[in-house]
Amino acid sequence: MRKQSRPMTNREDTQLDAALLAVAFRHRVRAANADEGRQRIEALLGRMLDEAAFADAVARCLAAGLIRDPVRLSEGDLQCHWELELTSAGAEEARPATP
Repeated sequence: MRKQSRPMTNREDTQLDAALLAVAFRHRVRAANADEGRQRIEALLGRMLDEAAFADAVARCLAAGLIRDPVRLSEGDLQCHWELELTSAGAEEARPATP
């Protein structure tokens, strides 16, 4: 488990939130669990993410109504999976940040 060396600033929080939204706008991220989801997002971003900061960013985006609940049990599935999916508000928020 990775340790966070220092608390994130509000600017870093905002940047991580925006990065998550941009990834979700451009890619479908579906994984067996949140840890694998974070690893997939790290690969797409090309950088490591602190586990706690990642969880906080997902929680902020969920609370703001920008993403759907990432833990899902889809019809016909036998177990839950983790998926990063934007709401319509999240897509609008992510759209200006995309080139």
